[in-house]
Amino acid sequence: MLAAGLIPSIVGEHKPSVYTSVSTGTVLGIFAVVYFSMSMWFAAVTTVVTTGLWATLAVQEIIILRNHKD
Repeated sequence: MLAAGLIPSIVGEHKPSVYTSVSTGTVLGIFAVVYFSMSMWFAAVTTVVTTGLWATLAVQEIIILRNHKD
């Protein structure tokens, strides 16, 4: 499952690019909407969880980049 594979990145020091995290999260968010519209509840919920993890990575990387500017 993709969500479990993101946990080491979330707790570790190395993060993917903000652009990677935002674009992947956006595409997965669109998938989640489509799954909900097709009443594919399990797929929709798991995709929302994965989208949230990608959003977490994006926020973490933004915070890291802002701290390095100071």
